[in-house]
Amino acid sequence: ALVASAEWRKCTQQYVYLVKLVAKHTVQNNKGVQTVFLNCVSGCRAVVLSNGTLSIQNANIKDRGQYLCLANNDHGSDKLIVTLSVVAYPSRILEPKMRDIKSHTGNNVEMTCKAEGRPTPMISWILANQTQFRGQNTDKGRVSVSAVGTLVIEQVSVYDRGHYKCIASNPAGADTATVRLQVVAPPPGIVEEKKQQVKVGVNQNLWLPCTGQGSPQPTIHWVLHDGSMLRHNRPASDTRILVYGNGTLHIKDVTPEDSGKYECIATSLTGSERMVVTLTVERRESAPQINPFNERIVSGIGKTTVLNCSADGYPMPEITWTLPNRTRFTGDHHLVKNETLVIYNSGEKDSGKYRCGAKNSMGYIEKLIILEVGQRPYILTKPRVMFFLTENPSLWQESCYCNFGTGGLEI
Repeated sequence: ALVASAEWRKCTQQYVYLVKLVAKHTVQNNKGVQTVFLNCVSGCRAVVLSNGTLSIQNANIKDRGQYLCLANNDHGSDKLIVTLSVVAYPSRILEPKMRDIKSHTGNNVEMTCKAEGRPTPMISWILANQTQFRGQNTDKGRVSVSAVGTLVIEQVSVYDRGHYKCIASNPAGADTATVRLQVVAPPPGIVEEKKQQVKVGVNQNLWLPCTGQGSPQPTIHWVLHDGSMLRHNRPASDTRILVYGNGTLHIKDVTPEDSGKYECIATSLTGSERMVVTLTVERRESAPQINPFNERIVSGIGKTTVLNCSADGYPMPEITWTLPNRTRFTGDHHLVKNETLVIYNSGEKDSGKYRCGAKNSMGYIEKLIILEVGQRPYILTKPRVMFFLTENPSLWQESCYCNFGTGGLEI
């Protein structure tokens, strides 16, 4: 601080003291205190206060040096020399000196330019078209500079590609860094929702749109629920299914077997995009039906007998078996596989009426199967055949002696 405590005898007497900032000191006498600045009307960074103190606002490198304070009165004078050192660090950009940024057209791009230094560096940008932005610029244009020096370009186009130079500067020095912006075409897109859940009824016709967009125009292909791939003009093994030129997948007369995931893929030189459709084919609810309704089966002793009970309906009917003794199937010596009842080593005791029941929320139906287990006849001894020769054919006789097995026998 520079302090002048001397009193001046003459109010009109003025002394101009040469200091670094060229200011006139305060003149103090018995008529009061007045402060006069040389070459400064208002807003100066250097001010001499009423007590003789010299105040410098926002000191910088240019302010360093020696300052002389002189105090005079009738009894003499005195002086004070003050050496001011301003500590400063040159600007240094913390980003790489050269870096690349790749963006798709239509996106927003931010280029950071962090710097350090003392005083705090000011950030400037020179754009690819040589336009210069100095300091913060928050105009509502497409290009702006934020308070921290980040260059923002909204909705970039191919015309924005090129080199962008960041300059960080303060009184102690400057530093630069370059950003190379590459603007490429975006990957293809699909207009429709990327994940879909679709439910249709049995025997309906189904159209699944898949509209690709982008430059260049992407090609469309579908991956079906069974993993097979299908394109336009390439017929599928299932003639019910085809792909139109606009990418729409068409399935005629859908069946429950068509349920599953279908994936549409749009592909171009710039990338690919996918859409997944989960298809559920809903059947109309119906009561169980069994065909044939009733059945008679003949089996031999010791053989494996198979009784089938195939039922249709939605929801899928639950199958139950009732044995000839009116008991439910327990699985002791029978094996049920899906809708089939298997009897191993069949015997006469297995003969009887078997009832197959099919039940769902829409109703119940029962099928009657009559099982006859028997043994074919066999001859125990060679037959004795006697022929009686007579002139009268009506008197001819033939004899055959046989033993009967189980079951009926016709001779």
